Amino acid sequence: MPKYFGYNINYTGSLTPKNRHIAEEFLYGVEGRTYRFGFENLKPFEEEEYVLNSDNYKTKISAELNSVAYRSGEVKNYAMSWEDIRKQLYEHDDFGRELKKKLPSGFIPADILTEKDEMEKAKKILALAQKSFKWDRVHDFTSDNGSNNLIKTKIGSVGDINLTLVKMLREAGIITNPLVLSTINNGFISYNPSMNSLNYVIACSEINGKLYIMDASNKQSLINVLPPKIYNYRGFIMKDKEVKEVNLENENSSKTFLTVNATLNPDGTIKGSFSDKDTSLYSMVNNERYEDDKEEYQKSYYKDRYKFPFTDIKTELLPNNDFETTFNFTADNMVDA
Repeated sequence: MPKYFGYNINYTGSLTPKNRHIAEEFLYGVEGRTYRFGFENLKPFEEEEYVLNSDNYKTKISAELNSVAYRSGEVKNYAMSWEDIRKQLYEHDDFGRELKKKLPSGFIPADILTEKDEMEKAKKILALAQKSFKWDRVHDFTSDNGSNNLIKTKIGSVGDINLTLVKMLREAGIITNPLVLSTINNGFISYNPSMNSLNYVIACSEINGKLYIMDASNKQSLINVLPPKIYNYRGFIMKDKEVKEVNLENENSSKTFLTVNATLNPDGTIKGSFSDKDTSLYSMVNNERYEDDKEEYQKSYYKDRYKFPFTDIKTELLPNNDFETTFNFTADNMVDA
């Protein structure tokens, strides 16, 4: 690259290059800096079960711009620390300046604002945001269109919804800051501080000396029960005057209940009903699959799971946020008569 561009070189994976050459050279009529890396006898990457994003472990090298030295002598440095990134975000129209804008008067009902218990107040505000707004399936850590437009149209990105949630919680008197992160599919946050590695934001409140996280873009999420995609090891709380790194770990257990009610007839045939019910994060994952393609989700039972005839298949999100699929079945090949 041209000499006046400065880059961070990011490494991923456990393999190191056998050959490495970094030098300043005159190439293609430009004075530049050349990086060469050579690997030998690399084995193919083997996919494994329970690895949520294998790209996080594949060996790769990438370059990210950190500075430009102009011929005038001026040097412009880009983000070199998370504190630099915090400052940039709070100077950004779609982040820090958006957080300073007031919500429309009366948007939060008076009975919520007067709630004395802060945890109950936070629960009600999260529920209000989930009821009021619909996620447009766009991941972002800044606000695309702003709170006022979101309140008007009722639909927006993750950044629109969760930065509005931060403002709602602050208006209710709850200490709240945005927490930026990278989702599992987006990959690990890079070793060198980088705004390019971020793609998601949630609300982080401090209640009775403890931190609680919330995501209003998901209708099923609760306080400290968020979609699995956000549990990607670490995130950064962007406060007005400081940045704080936090571990993002799922501490909630999820369960699947498989229930069969059946009658064994004298002739060896069986007739009954079946229920497949998921809780917590399992419920979120399967409900999202169902919402993406309802017909294909139900077909998966016919194609992949059960090889006997069944009828009256029904899939729904229950009032308590559990996700359930039920059907009736008959079979004559389950029992030796």
